[in-house]
Amino acid sequence: SVNKLIVGLGLDNNVSHRDIFPNNTFNTIDKEDFTIGLPPTEETIADLKSALEYLSCEERPDWIRQGMHLKSLGDAGLELFLSWSSKSAKFDRADAIHTWQGLQANRTDYKAIFNEAKANGWINPLSSNSASFELPDPLPITSNFAPVMPFSADLLPTVLREFVYDEADRMPAPVSFVAVSVLVALGSVIGASCGIKPKQKDDWLIVPNLWGGIVAPPTSKKSPAIDSGMRPLNFLINKARESYESDSKNYEKDKMLYESKVDGLEADLKSASKTSSKSKPQKTREELAELICKEKENEPMPPCLRRYKTNDCTVPKLGELECANPNGILVLRDELIGLLAGLDKEGKEEDRAFYLEGFNGTGSYDTDRIMRGSLFIKNHCLSVFGGIQPDKLIAYLEQAYSGLGNDGLLQRFQMLVYPDPI
Repeated sequence: SVNKLIVGLGLDNNVSHRDIFPNNTFNTIDKEDFTIGLPPTEETIADLKSALEYLSCEERPDWIRQGMHLKSLGDAGLELFLSWSSKSAKFDRADAIHTWQGLQANRTDYKAIFNEAKANGWINPLSSNSASFELPDPLPITSNFAPVMPFSADLLPTVLREFVYDEADRMPAPVSFVAVSVLVALGSVIGASCGIKPKQKDDWLIVPNLWGGIVAPPTSKKSPAIDSGMRPLNFLINKARESYESDSKNYEKDKMLYESKVDGLEADLKSASKTSSKSKPQKTREELAELICKEKENEPMPPCLRRYKTNDCTVPKLGELECANPNGILVLRDELIGLLAGLDKEGKEEDRAFYLEGFNGTGSYDTDRIMRGSLFIKNHCLSVFGGIQPDKLIAYLEQAYSGLGNDGLLQRFQMLVYPDPI
C-alpha cells in the first residue's frame, strides 16, 4: 500500500517506505500519550497545532507522513494540515488539498505526531515533565563543616601556656593562632641542633623543625597572632644583631693587629733574604717563614650574623644562609599563597624540591653550578610558617591534588590550624 501511494503521488520509485517513515515512528506510541483512547477534542486539536510547530514541513516525505497521521481527524485534520503546510515557502494550497485527498490514515493516526514533537523538545501539557517549567525558586547551596575541636591547653608545654592564653585573650584571637606561631618559631631555633630517636635500637632521627600556618578570612587577627608568636624569636634576633655589631668592632681591631704583625714579619723575611743588608735580623729566614705561617693560621675570622628567619629569599641565597646557620632557618611569609604559587611556576621545580628536602632537617645538601660554584649545606633544615585565606587555600588545593602538585608539600604543614570563628 505504501508503494502504491508513492506511485500515486508521483514520487521517486527508488524511495523506500523507511525514507518516508524514519525510525518506524508509526509503530511507536509513547506510554504517557494522553490521547490514547480519547476522541479528538478541541484541546487535542490545540495540542496538535502546538506540536506541529516543532516539526518541519520542508521535506516532502516528512510532509506526507504527517498528513497521513492527521487524516484520521477528517476536516479538522485538513485544517491542521493546511495551516502547518503554509509555513513552507513551497506551499501550494491546491497541491496540498489534492495530496490530502489521496492520503490514507495509518494505524497510529495523529498520536504519532506527539511522539515526534517530543523528540524535538515539545512538552506534553498533561505530562509530568511539563512541571519542569514551573520550578520553585532555587535554594542557596550551603556547606556545613563539622565543628572544630576546641584547643586544649594540654597541647602546649607548661612554660608556654600562660603566655599563649594571655596573648590570645588580649587581642582577642583564637588560642591556636598564637600557639602554632610560637611552637613553630621555637622549633626553628632548635632546628637540627638536637633530635629524638623514637626507636631505641634504630638510627631513625627526628628534629623539631616544624611547618605550620594559620587559615582564616581577612581581619581575623592572623598577622597580630603571628607577631605575638614570633616575639621570642625577635628577641633572639635583636640579641644576635647586638652581638654581631660588637664582634664586628672587635674584629676590626684584631684584624689591624694581625695585619701589622704579619707585615713586620714579612719585612724581616725580606731583609734577611738580602745579602747586602747591613743589619741582619735576629732570626733566620726559615724561622721567620715558620712564624708567618703560624700567624696566618690564627688569622681572625669575620663575625657571622646568626640568622633565625627570612621573609623573602631566593633558593640560592637560602642555601648560603643555611651554610652560615647550620641549625636551620625559618621562612616566614605573611601570605603563604605567595610562596606556594611561586614554587608552582614553570622552571621552579628545583626550588620546590629544595623545600621538600629541607623538611626532614637531618641530611646534607650539595649544589654545584658553573657560575656560582659549589655549595655544601651540612644540615639542610627549613621551617616554614605563614597565614593564608580559606578561599585561596581551596583554590590551591584543587590544583595541588592532581598531577605533579601532589608531592606532599602541603602535607608537611602539620601545624596548620583553621578554627571556628570566635
